[in-house]
Amino acid sequence: MSTMIAIPDELVEQVKSVARTEALEKFFINAARKQVREIRARRLREEYERKHRRLTPHQVYERTLTGVVAFELKYGLSSDQFLRDFEAGVIDEDRDDWMAFYRWRTMAYGLRRMEKEHGFRREA
Repeated sequence: MSTMIAIPDELVEQVKSVARTEALEKFFINAARKQVREIRARRLREEYERKHRRLTPHQVYERTLTGVVAFELKYGLSSDQFLRDFEAGVIDEDRDDWMAFYRWRTMAYGLRRMEKEHGFRREA
């Protein structure tokens, strides 16, 4: 996917003022790098905005709850039991996905915090 880059007039004037070929090449390389960084930064901001649009606390709670329930079903443990066992060292990381238990732990604590702060309740 190609991207058109508009060259500002001041940049054109700077290029005209450069006399040596080596300096001109270096100048163009630096200018192109700067433009690429700006384009990438803009795209990352746009992607972040799309993925992380502002959610209400209830929406965040529902998404987190969905993730926690998926872990509970996958491993056959309640989050409370999992937290006790994992933090006591009774269970180790999942061999297939070593980050899974850390994600579960983070979500379980997040769920508890949201229940405490916002009064959300997990339905049976």
